[in-house]
Amino acid sequence: MRKRQFNKSYYRYPCTHALCNSHHLRELTHAHEEDDQLWAKDMHDLLREIHHEVSIEHGETRFVEIGPLFSFTRNLATHLLPFDEISPMGWGYDRVWPVVTIDIGLTMGIIDCISVDHSYRPQGVSYSKKENKITMNKYLEQHNHLKWREARRTVRSFFS
Repeated sequence: MRKRQFNKSYYRYPCTHALCNSHHLRELTHAHEEDDQLWAKDMHDLLREIHHEVSIEHGETRFVEIGPLFSFTRNLATHLLPFDEISPMGWGYDRVWPVVTIDIGLTMGIIDCISVDHSYRPQGVSYSKKENKITMNKYLEQHNHLKWREARRTVRSFFS
C-alpha cells in the first residue's frame, strides 16, 4: 500500500492507495473557504485536534467499522459498492468486507486509530437497534462473513 498525496495519475500504479491526511485537510479548507461549507471547518479542526491528542497507530486488521468516516480505494469500491439495501445502515458490513478483501488479494487496515465517542448522541436513539440487528442477520445469511471474534482480530500493528 502506498500512502501519498492525491494525484489522479497515481491511480495507474498497480497497488492499494491511501490518501495522506494533509490532502484531506486541504480539501476541507477549500470546502470551507471557497464553497462556504461550515461543517468542513469543524471537521478540519477536529482532525487537527485528534492528530495532536492521540498517538498514531496503524496496522492491518480484519475489522473496520462502517462510519462515521472511512475510505477505500477505487479498485476495492468496485467490490463493495453499491451498499446492499438488505442492511441500509451498514450493519454486518464489518464482517463481510474482510472476506471480500481477502478473496481479491487486498488487505484492510486502520491508519489513525480513533475511538468514536457516542456520548453526543447515544447509539440507537434515532433508529431501532433491534430492527437493525434483524436486518444485519438477514444480510449475513446471504454473504460469506467472519464470526464476530474473527472480525475483531488485528493482524499486524505498527506504531509511529
